[in-house]
Amino acid sequence: MRKTTIILLMLILPFMLIGTEINSISVLPYSSNKTLVQMKVKGDVTFTDYSLSEPSRIVLDFVNIDNDIPLEKFIIGRGGIKGVDISNPNDMVIRFNVICDDEFSYSITRDESVVNLIINSGTEEFITYAKEFSHNKNSEIDAEGGLISLDLENADIVTVLRGLANYSGRNIIASSNIKGTVTVDLHNVPWEKALDVILRSAGFTYLIEGDIIRVGTGDEFKKELQIREESNPLINKIFKLKFAHSDEIKTPLMKLLSSRGGIEVDKRTNAIIVTDIKENIDIVDKMLSVLDSPNPQVEIVVKVVEIDANYDRALGINWGVSGLSSPSGDVKGDVTSGEEIAAHTTFNIGTVGSYVNVNAKLQMLEKENKSKTIANPRITAVNNQKASILGGKKFTVVMLDQRGNPITKLYTVGTKIEVTPQINSFNEITMDIHAELSTVEGASTNHPIINTTEADTRQVVKDGETVVMGGFIKTTQSDTKTGIPLLRGIPIIGNIFGTTSKHTEKREVLIFLTPHIIK
Repeated sequence: MRKTTIILLMLILPFMLIGTEINSISVLPYSSNKTLVQMKVKGDVTFTDYSLSEPSRIVLDFVNIDNDIPLEKFIIGRGGIKGVDISNPNDMVIRFNVICDDEFSYSITRDESVVNLIINSGTEEFITYAKEFSHNKNSEIDAEGGLISLDLENADIVTVLRGLANYSGRNIIASSNIKGTVTVDLHNVPWEKALDVILRSAGFTYLIEGDIIRVGTGDEFKKELQIREESNPLINKIFKLKFAHSDEIKTPLMKLLSSRGGIEVDKRTNAIIVTDIKENIDIVDKMLSVLDSPNPQVEIVVKVVEIDANYDRALGINWGVSGLSSPSGDVKGDVTSGEEIAAHTTFNIGTVGSYVNVNAKLQMLEKENKSKTIANPRITAVNNQKASILGGKKFTVVMLDQRGNPITKLYTVGTKIEVTPQINSFNEITMDIHAELSTVEGASTNHPIINTTEADTRQVVKDGETVVMGGFIKTTQSDTKTGIPLLRGIPIIGNIFGTTSKHTEKREVLIFLTPHIIK
């Protein structure tokens, strides 16, 4: 058996550091599906905290930090945290941006040597991340200071923990379940990372509370949290919502409560009544400050035009797009406006650089009876909420059911458009668009035939830019008779005195959608 040795690469410092310092940052699992971001500090550290969205992040601004903090981004990738971006907005502030996967609620506790950021991430167990920072650039401290090397074979884990406690100056309390041996070979690593590796390899975890490190199992810490939650009294608090709907906001908030907690909804006053321990009530309060916020609105101006298919190329529409889908047929992108398209088989989408010019051309064609405006509605939609527009007619048909009883069935035909807008951080609008065009044949019979063309697409446009949907082709045929009246109607010999010609007309329905962000 190899002899167990612990080689300390740095002894007691020959002098004491002065000022305030942030010595390390760790990300480790906490009880009840929470993530703990722990920052070890020294001196009278002053900071402020707040949260931001897009991207979701929790910001901690530390004032007058003396040691050397690298201004870079550390990729974490665990515990609901993507990374930590450290910046220096001015000479007085060191900013820690804790970038999260979602807008999580959080709480902060601190003592003389540790700042604990507890995030309600909802994640399970994960591997602990640790990063140590160097001291002041002006101090003459060895760059290897604070590192430790361990060469252990079948060493008693409690003895190893006692050695790490003596080296780190921390008090380590291990539960009665901490038993067994470990074999590790580490060189020049921070002592806390060594502690983390040793405990994880043995199936244990730890929790830092000030100068005390508690070592135990995950089940022990979860049970302890459960006992603490059950022992605290329940309180009730009423939150009257300003913007969100009470029945919609209940579901995300329920995940923040303990097993004893609950939420009641009062639709009359648009309020929720939350029952839980005070700690979780405070978390709900912070979460509501984000969720109960004003939702921007988008005004969508729609124009549905029927135009002679031979004249649509004069409008200057760019049909160059791709990645579309249509449940009723093929999808074409990157096509030339005016290309002949078979009815009810294809769907085109495009954008208009200047809707004013297109609208002027449409008005000119309308005066020449080459186009006709079918509908020109406008609707206001809440961000991320669907808005529907229907322009057409409804008719009823009386038919018999299986027992022979007369029943009346309602049919709707025309143009139906559904739009769901979403505003991004660049003031661009992503629109999920569903368009449907239907016509009826045999409306007066008991078995009408409804022809429908529909398509779905997603487009990203700037505020005020126009999206054009085309490819809805309507083909009509008409017979024209010319010749001598009366005589051309005589059977058999009528063709001598007149002729009959057939005329086919193709008309395309174009749908223009122009979104405007209401500010």
